[in-house]
Amino acid sequence: MRGVFVAAIVALGAYVISCSNSPTSPTGSLAALSGTVFDSGGHAVSGARIVVSYPYPDPTSPALRSSAPSRLLDIPSPLPSARSLAVFNNPCSLGVMTFHIGLPDTAFLTGRIVDRNGTPRRLLFERTFQSGVYAVAWDGKDDTSATLAPDVYVFHLTEVQGDSTFNLSANVLWNPSDPTAAYAMQANSQGAFSVPLSSLANGQKIDAVDMTGAPLGSFVVGKNLRVTATGPPSGIATVGATTVATNAQGKGVSVTVRLP
Repeated sequence: MRGVFVAAIVALGAYVISCSNSPTSPTGSLAALSGTVFDSGGHAVSGARIVVSYPYPDPTSPALRSSAPSRLLDIPSPLPSARSLAVFNNPCSLGVMTFHIGLPDTAFLTGRIVDRNGTPRRLLFERTFQSGVYAVAWDGKDDTSATLAPDVYVFHLTEVQGDSTFNLSANVLWNPSDPTAAYAMQANSQGAFSVPLSSLANGQKIDAVDMTGAPLGSFVVGKNLRVTATGPPSGIATVGATTVATNAQGKGVSVTVRLP
């Protein structure tokens, strides 16, 4: 379904106070992204909300930044000679990405989004298709209509023809950065947070493609991380963000974000 996630976020300012590589997090666990959120007066922001995303140019066209239900499109074109799968608008942080499927023969298809642990998150379709070329849009939501957190997900396409089964898949980067969304984490009473680097998409690879299908090159996710924070939990919230580089040694990373 071709819904659109609209990030209700306005960057009012961002200041990096400190940034360093450290082998441990404040809690002693190895290889974590840890940090603290402060307000403009230097006070820790209790309960600040934080999102870690990936600073990569988003190929989303303004034409896709409108609200419309996801839908399956039958694209008029010559019948394909072989099965195929292509992802347009990858990575995507606002709008939809589309999966273009070439089907030379009638078959039963299942299209599903799974996370990096293999857990199914969204069933996009499961039915018989006639031969042809189709496109299905994904709006970054799961089966409960909740917007998923920034990460690399996998689109799995399974084709069944009689006794034969064929599988195609593609890595995709869903990359929103709204700290007010349900997927955001929350800082503790001292404004501190810690995220294991192993839970992030560090080292994952995608083939970046714009909305027209033009390749933009391979992209290793997680070399740089963007930390976006908002607070206080009540009252007039402000937003700050900063970018921090990870390191080849797999050490932890510390960052401080100051809200304007």
